[in-house]
Amino acid sequence: MGKTRCLAALAAAVCVLLSGCAGDGTKTLEDHPRVQGVVESLAADSLTLKVEPGEEALQSSDRIVVFLDKLNGEDTPELAVGDRIAVYYDGQIAESYPAQIHQVYGIVRLDTTQEEVEASVAAFTQITPQQAKAYMEQMPQAVILDVREEYEYEAGHIPGAVLFPLGTIERGSAAQVIPEQDTMVLVYCRSGSRSKMAANRLVQLGYTQVYEFGGILDWPYEVE
Repeated sequence: MGKTRCLAALAAAVCVLLSGCAGDGTKTLEDHPRVQGVVESLAADSLTLKVEPGEEALQSSDRIVVFLDKLNGEDTPELAVGDRIAVYYDGQIAESYPAQIHQVYGIVRLDTTQEEVEASVAAFTQITPQQAKAYMEQMPQAVILDVREEYEYEAGHIPGAVLFPLGTIERGSAAQVIPEQDTMVLVYCRSGSRSKMAANRLVQLGYTQVYEFGGILDWPYEVE
């Protein structure tokens, strides 16, 4: 009898791990409510999600803190700021600002769709670090944007770059950093992922000369 109970408990645990069924044996991960958006910041046991427009889960907040302490490590992909993800949860959102989700069943990193890739390519101009360096020398009025986090910026950045983290790029903040929408804007991040998202967002806000040149990892010139 003890062995049978042990096997039953083990089967139930495997069910929770593989299907996100919260122990009832009936629900898969896809059966739970979900909210999706872009990871704005990461902490040891939580993340802040900038929710995508059109998400009905949130009516009064565009950001949500997702607590990860109740989530199995096997259900959590390695995440980075700027990742687009879907969070599967119990349907309960605590009203605050930011809003909060405490019971999470799984997190899935979302691949960029072909339509999004095509829109992104059409929206801004991708250039090489060498071309960006030439623009910086020829166009001193150009704005160089570092869209990483503050701690990354402080560890080393391109001379003259302005810190403007991806998660803070909105119409109001962009107007403060780049008042004129016809200004040449040169955008970079760490590896080239966040900079593409930032460049596309700036174009959506009306900026007409946005150039993305990848990440500082590929920058062959001086940093400070």
